Amino acid sequence: MHHTPSPEFRELYTGNQSRIYAFILSVLNNPDQAAEVLQETNVVLWEKSAQFTPGTSFIAWALQTAKFQIMAYRQRNRRDRLVFSEKAMELIAQTAMQQELAESDRKSALENCLQRLGPKAIQMLEMRYTSNLPLSEIAQAIGRSYSATGVSMHRIRAGLADCIEQMGGGHG
Repeated sequence: MHHTPSPEFRELYTGNQSRIYAFILSVLNNPDQAAEVLQETNVVLWEKSAQFTPGTSFIAWALQTAKFQIMAYRQRNRRDRLVFSEKAMELIAQTAMQQELAESDRKSALENCLQRLGPKAIQMLEMRYTSNLPLSEIAQAIGRSYSATGVSMHRIRAGLADCIEQMGGGHG
């Protein structure tokens, strides 16, 4: 009985390819090996897609799978006596994984916090950080004085920082 992955799963799977690869590469430090392990990891992810619980962290699950694949790959390729012991490897993988997950938690915290802002605040942040507009132009665009715009901008940023902190994106 072959399980066909859901569209949601497919989206997460494709959307996270570069992160899974980056993780494998950071552990193996060899692009060819990393590409090979990525292939193997993808096969496993695809076959086990039924085991993925929607609503849980896909990237955490995928990296855990990748970690096993890295270990298995190293077991098979023992002949190229690698510099790292299994223990050291395990540690490198664990650290890379924690960094990757902390990063994704921060990103999702940021996205959640952005949704709480009003459209005006989001518009201002986009002008400032996406379009790199100076404050004076933003003030003109939203029809407020330069100083009022500066104050708003400061409040928005401070509010965002607090929100991310509360969401637990700032621990560590």
